[in-house]
Amino acid sequence: RVGKRRMGLHLAIMVTAMAASYVEFMAKLMLLGREQVVYFLWTKFNTSDWLVRTSGSDEDEVGARVMELLSILVHGLYLWIDAFEWFAITLIMMFLYKSVHRIYYENDSPLFSYSWASLGMTIGVMNFFDLIASVLRLRYDFRTFHQLALIISILNTTLLLPVWMLWLGRQLSSAADKIPDFNK
Repeated sequence: RVGKRRMGLHLAIMVTAMAASYVEFMAKLMLLGREQVVYFLWTKFNTSDWLVRTSGSDEDEVGARVMELLSILVHGLYLWIDAFEWFAITLIMMFLYKSVHRIYYENDSPLFSYSWASLGMTIGVMNFFDLIASVLRLRYDFRTFHQLALIISILNTTLLLPVWMLWLGRQLSSAADKIPDFNK
């Protein structure tokens, strides 16, 4: 019976995690490609003097400005990729919370603690607010929503998520002991 209940929920966790991993992998490849193309364009093409001047020999740096604008545009794409990844983490944390919550109400022997699942749900909710703040900073007051998104992101990635993962690691050995025939 262990591992055979709520297969749809656990399959959704796996598919969401795999999709987020694939998107992250592709984003990193795109980032690497962007960096290589920018380096190639910067070193092989004239980016400093595009305009014809009648007097003086000052460089106009129009090419450098165009490359900077293109980098900003591509960075906007990464904003939406990050938004999808935060949304995926939110879904995973919600699904994990639902799974652990159900086990507690069925009076089964839980493999993971309810407090751990609650911390995961808190991380998921904060990720959702980070997503909302990231989107709102593009539409409304950039400075306010950027600072809010930054605070939430720093809190989640440097404090809460590492604590959650360490707590998960501490629970794995006792969870393995509760599963019959796990080590055979």
